[in-house]
Order: sequence, then C-alpha cells, then structure tokens
Amino acid sequence: YTNENGGMVIITKKRPFFLLDKTGFGAVNNTINSEKMYGMDGEYENTEVLEPRTPTITLLVYGKNSKDDNNLQRTLLNVFNPKLKGVLTYESYGKCYEIDVRITKGWDSEFDEKSHTNQCTLSFFAANPLWRDVSSDSYVVQMGQTTNLLSFPLAIIDDFKFATVDVGKEVTVINPGHVAVGLELNITCTAEVVNPRLLNPYTEEYFAFSSTFKGGDTIYLNTNEGKKQVLINGENGFFKRKLGSTFMQISNLETNYFILQADSGIENMVATMKYYPLLTGVC
Repeated sequence: YTNENGGMVIITKKRPFFLLDKTGFGAVNNTINSEKMYGMDGEYENTEVLEPRTPTITLLVYGKNSKDDNNLQRTLLNVFNPKLKGVLTYESYGKCYEIDVRITKGWDSEFDEKSHTNQCTLSFFAANPLWRDVSSDSYVVQMGQTTNLLSFPLAIIDDFKFATVDVGKEVTVINPGHVAVGLELNITCTAEVVNPRLLNPYTEEYFAFSSTFKGGDTIYLNTNEGKKQVLINGENGFFKRKLGSTFMQISNLETNYFILQADSGIENMVATMKYYPLLTGVC
C-alpha cells in the first residue's frame, strides 16, 4: 500500500508485516437494472454497472521485540491515514496490479494472546472496482520515435542525417483486459507540426487538433474514464480540438489499429501511447 504522500507498507508472508488474510480482490457484484414491458417475456435490461470494491487485509506485526513492535505500529498508523488517498499494489506469480483506494478502517491494534502478536483487519473502498494491469512494458507503444543513424567509422556525405523520426506508420495495439480502456498520448514536437491527429483507420474515429505547433511544444491527451484531459504545454488545450474528435477507447474484443498523422510536419513528432488493461478481479 502506498499513500499519496509516498508512505509505503509492504505486506508479505514474512516479518515484519505478515499477511494473514485478504478478501475482496476477486469478482465484484454486477447490478442490473431492468423493467417489465407489456406483452414481453421476462424483463427489458436497461443498464448494468459494477459495484464499488471493498477489499480487506488482515495482517500482524512481527517485530524483534516489544519496542520494535511499537515502532512498527506507529508506521502503520502513519501510512494508513484515512485522510489520505492511496494505491493498493498486488503482486502474484510475476504479475502486478494496482487499484485506487480510500481507507475506511485503518490500523487499530488487537493483541492476540496465543501468538503474542498485534494484528488488525484493514478495510478499503475502491470507487472504481477495476484493477490496472501494470505488469508489462508492452503497454507503452512508440507512435513516433527517434532512430539513431550515427555509426562508426563515420563518413559525412551529402544529405547525411544523424537521426530520423519514425512516425506515420500503422501501430497494432492489443488490450488483454476485461473491458475497453482509454489511453494516454504524449507528443513532443521537434519542429513545426500542423493539425496533428490520432486516427483509428478502421473505425474512422479520431482525435485531432486544429492548430499549428512549434518546436518544443508538448501535447498530452488522456481518454480514460474520469480522467479525460487535453493539455498543451501543461495547460488546458481542449479548445484546440477539431470538431468530431472523440475520446477514443482501446477495445478488448478485437485488435486495435492507430496512426499518428498531421497535415504537415509529421516527421517532427516524437510520441508514445500508454494504456493499462483493466480487470474485474485478480487472484
């Protein structure tokens, strides 16, 4: 667990913070709203939504002595501060998952007479019940990158280039998660770029800008639910979008294809796309 101030506690099957039990990491409840229609068998389904997640962790403090136990408990009281937001990170068999949580019950020591240890069950609330899969570097996709052409022995000839920017190619993106997800796109302009856009050539969806950017400008696009944002040089740039632009999603049901384009200056963009597959439960 890591709180928003950077405080961290690692709970394992070893001292000093020993994991006894965990709940609420797997499936979550799905609420389906429906209504009865005249002359229709059954009911008509209106909506379905996943309920918030309420995970718990039971741990015991296993210090070297009573003074060490006391210091460890002070650490738990400090890190599991209910006034701070935090992230639960779960690692299992080489996979790593994260979920944003708030604390509903922090550390409250209960002394166990049999084991002579202090233990407690911590309770959390995750408004968004989906786990982020942060296991792989493959979820960072190069949309435009600098390719070094410098080699030795060095021979300077006409039209010699030290490097090129590889951009404008169709990129394949696969989402192995349980639901469609948004993306984060970071673009750095190395020189003038006119009307850049991210396009899915098969669905014909796009997010485009009606603006000319100069060398050194940065563009940030986030299409994740609840985090949608457009920043140009760190400031709100939503007003520079082209009419018809959509906050594109990465499907988990089929292969996705994206191309970074521009009316001119396409070779002047260095860009990366980042996304995290979302899971309805982990084990």
